[in-house]
Amino acid sequence: MFPQYEKRKNPIYIAGWSGIRQFPARFHKHLEILFVTSGSLRVNIDGQVYDLHENELYIVFPNILHAIIQGEASGITLVVDHELFPMYNDMITRFKPKTP
Repeated sequence: MFPQYEKRKNPIYIAGWSGIRQFPARFHKHLEILFVTSGSLRVNIDGQVYDLHENELYIVFPNILHAIIQGEASGITLVVDHELFPMYNDMITRFKPKTP
């Protein structure tokens, strides 16, 4: 399956979710923060695999490929257009965290 480029109309998206097991590979121009409130997930971010457990989160910078590989968890996802933070825009678009 090919990665999906996700287009969003709204500059801010927040949602709670539960029971997720997989989510296909995708990338987008937004910052994404995923917080696990219960359970655990295995994720792939920029080719690296990480295990997320209760009370842990990841942050994905713009245009970084990421997917949920497996797991069963509940949590909250926040997706924000980085252009809402002009003072950090250059940093957000040029760099990425070593450990998301």
